[in-house]
Amino acid sequence: MSNDKGKAGKGYEPDPNFNYNDTLNRINQLRIERGWSVYRLAAMADLPESSLRNLFRRNNEPTIPTLRKICNGFGIRLQEFFGDEPIEVREVYSPDDKKLIDRFLSLDDSQKRRLLGYCDGLLKLKEPYENQ
Repeated sequence: MSNDKGKAGKGYEPDPNFNYNDTLNRINQLRIERGWSVYRLAAMADLPESSLRNLFRRNNEPTIPTLRKICNGFGIRLQEFFGDEPIEVREVYSPDDKKLIDRFLSLDDSQKRRLLGYCDGLLKLKEPYENQ
């Protein structure tokens, strides 16, 4: 049985049956438990999606800074990532935050840039009033 660990590209998901290194297996397990795509994890961890895809494609160990970002994306500490204790799932985002993130993730790159520009404009409008 051949294992296509995935070709880099839109919609790539690591093979849940492939025996990656322990760290990648753990990342994959936590991602699947949450029902997240690689794209969603990348967005939550503030990492390029291609970086995560390449970790799995090459079966590479992530660096500590990358792993910290991944843990932050999951809303857990490094100790929880490597520990044997069950992870306490903490709600990091409100329902409105999650709705906004889900909608943002469904946009194409051009739409995301426009939305971010709009948000920047909203924040600039708000600044003068914060000092009063």
